[in-house]
Formats: sequence, structure tokens, C-alpha cells
Amino acid sequence: MSKIKICATLGLVLGLFLATPMLAQDNMEPKKLDDPQWRSVVMVKYHAGKMKRAMELVDEFQKVTAKAGTPAPELQVRMATGKWDLMVVWRMEGGISDMDWDTSPNNIKWRKAGIEHFGSEEKMKAAWDEYRSLIMESERDIARRQ
Repeated sequence: MSKIKICATLGLVLGLFLATPMLAQDNMEPKKLDDPQWRSVVMVKYHAGKMKRAMELVDEFQKVTAKAGTPAPELQVRMATGKWDLMVVWRMEGGISDMDWDTSPNNIKWRKAGIEHFGSEEKMKAAWDEYRSLIMESERDIARRQ
């Protein structure tokens, strides 16, 4: 048997083995999660030598968040190893339905506070564009706190 067929067969057997507990339950009932606490997790990699400027802008954006009264990140961690430079975690106050918004009320509040903080819409946009130019790569994931 070829290696591909062996791997495929092994994968099928392993998948069935892992699914067996669910398949073996005779009286399955629908069950929602009790108090799921959803988080938005953003990982950021900056261009070489740009982290200091990025953190200066993040500090300004945190001032905007405070002025707007919108939720601040629950956790912000500068990474010491690995691919990413920064991890930021926000609690999704409305749960997974926070994903339903194109423009949320908090987005509007934050934008208005940003315009006030930076002095004009153009200056706020310039700060945001500069920050984005410092990012080499980013990734956003959704997580559930146990």
C-alpha cells in the first residue's frame, strides 16, 4: 500500500476514534455553553525598527479609548519570542454577536473622540495610517475563555 493510502487510512481511523464518544451517546440533547466569554485576539508583527514608534501611537490610541469611554484591551502583551511582537486581547462585550456590526456604536464614539484628540479628522486618519504602515503582518482570531 502506498504511503498516501496508509496516511489517509490512518487519518480516517484516528478521526473515527476521536468522534466515537460523541457517536456513542444514545440520548444526545442540545446544550448551549454556559456563559461563554468571547475574546478578539490580535497578533501584530511590526517592520524591523518600528516597534518604538508603534507603541507611541498605541499610547495615543489608548488615550482616545479612555476619552471615548469604549472598552480598552483586557490584555496587551509584548512578545519576547516567536513570530509576533504584540498580542492584544479584547473582551467581546456582546458575545459573538459583536461580529454582526459593520460599524458599532463604540466605533462611532471612538472615532469622534479620536478626531477631538488629534485635532481633526485628517490628523486622526494620518496617525492611523502611520500606525498601519508600521505593521508587517497581523492576524485576528476569536477565542472563548473557559
